[in-house]
Amino acid sequence: MAKKKSVEPIRYVVKYEIDGSPHYGAVQIKDGDRLHLETQHGSKTATLNPKSDVQSLTMILLMELGAKLVSLNHHSS
Repeated sequence: MAKKKSVEPIRYVVKYEIDGSPHYGAVQIKDGDRLHLETQHGSKTATLNPKSDVQSLTMILLMELGAKLVSLNHHSS
């Protein structure tokens, strides 16, 4: 049985607003198609598909938390 090749997660820093106050969180893409948003106001997970992009999906997940996306920047290690 072949082992599944491990891929380094892709990381982003997300800046968002709730009630006009700025906050920061993190977005990770794991296994190529799992987007995980982590903020102090909660976390959300979604599956990327070929028609979705990271920014749009992050914006939707933040809206579910009652937040507004300000910026999304790739985090290089």
